[in-house]
Amino acid sequence: MQRLLVKVLKKMQETRYRDRNGLEFVKYRLRVKVEGSAIGALSVPKAVIGKETTIGREAMLPWGIKTRDLIVLDPVESARVLQPRKPAVDLGCTGPGRVELRSGDPDRDGYDEDVLANQFLAAVIQPQRGARLLSLKDCSGHDRFASPFEYIMAGKYILLGGAEPVLFESGSPGEIWKSEFDRGEPSVSDAAVEIDYSRRLKEPKGVTIRKNVRVSSGFPGTIEHYTVSYAGKKEPAEGETSGQDSGDGVGDGKKKEDRANVTFGVRMSTRSDGDPVSLNVFELPAGGELVRVRYHRPPYGRRWRWRDWRDEHFGLKPGFLVARNEGDGRAMAVLFAPGSGCLVAVRSDYPGPEVMIRHAPRKVKKGGRTRFGLAFLIGNDAVSTSASMFMGSVGRGGRGGVPVALTLRTARRVDAPRVAVRTATGRRSATLTAVDIPGAGRVHTKTIMLPRAAFPLDCTVRAGNETLSVRLEA
Repeated sequence: MQRLLVKVLKKMQETRYRDRNGLEFVKYRLRVKVEGSAIGALSVPKAVIGKETTIGREAMLPWGIKTRDLIVLDPVESARVLQPRKPAVDLGCTGPGRVELRSGDPDRDGYDEDVLANQFLAAVIQPQRGARLLSLKDCSGHDRFASPFEYIMAGKYILLGGAEPVLFESGSPGEIWKSEFDRGEPSVSDAAVEIDYSRRLKEPKGVTIRKNVRVSSGFPGTIEHYTVSYAGKKEPAEGETSGQDSGDGVGDGKKKEDRANVTFGVRMSTRSDGDPVSLNVFELPAGGELVRVRYHRPPYGRRWRWRDWRDEHFGLKPGFLVARNEGDGRAMAVLFAPGSGCLVAVRSDYPGPEVMIRHAPRKVKKGGRTRFGLAFLIGNDAVSTSASMFMGSVGRGGRGGVPVALTLRTARRVDAPRVAVRTATGRRSATLTAVDIPGAGRVHTKTIMLPRAAFPLDCTVRAGNETLSVRLEA
């Protein structure tokens, strides 16, 4: 929730009173004008600057409130200014077999976000904040990301939640997290909805980042494809050289190759369900074994001071990680290029566990580009091994039944894997279809329709010599 900084224009005293301790207070009616964001690093819509509104405040005497004082509006007051009488955007799933693109302001920051939805999820993209994936909700309304809008690091970097792209050479977290991306013309069909976002960065100079987001019918996730291109530096004047070091410590006068070093990453603040205890567990296939990392917040003591700043680093060659809630089983899987030199860091932070996926550095020549891909899948249950991940996702039902997506990611060689589905009314099977995700590798997936009476389900698949099973409730 964006909060606003306002200047007091007029004040009217309403009442004065003493509390039971004998302290004297006064209640005011204030006319105020918007100066900007309460957090200077964030922008607000231009139309909001200079807006006036009336609010109530009280203060202890003899200090009181004076005209020209600067004060911060609370979330309700800020929302009234940013979003007056504007209907809320629908964050629900669609009916089976449909995709939709919606526009609105679900986080009440004064900017419109894009909501891409299918029968399994609603994904919120925030163009004005780095085109981040702000929210990823299932059909029951459970979000996989935290939204710690007001948490501030050193007064400048605000954890806005969701999944944000990072270019490390620009200085982490760089400018991307708060930059407004240009929004391309969306493509909407019966099968999928996708949008392009782009931003030419100030630092590093000459670098442009483009992000394509796609949500398809029947696929329980979002697919993100990034292109980082480098236009090059300004050409030196005639006769000038870069003085590149030839290796012996002396500039040899040769022209230095113009290229940019790019290290791409995505930072995520996963959701902490179950206050005051975080029930997040991360399942990471690293070093030939499955590593489980738990960050359970203690239910007592000085919780606000409890941090484990120790980074857990893993190289995940199978190209996936799973974040799962041990209380209700709901899970999110992130897919990235297998064997691409990704490094995953997990740490505990104030709003909940934080994950960083960092790719190996790449060199991009002038006029060149490099690409990265990710997919975020959500499910009602998931199981992992050191080489494979199997997830089951239950979508929004309709007259034709309830959609169930079964998804397998594995480093093993498999050909048309079959899933045995044991239902409350009998047995059936489904053959998974291979889908290649740009920049994130291959998954095998299938969506089937089942009557509500068929639940609960037990779904089992074999991947090489492994057997993986999930259990799904309606």
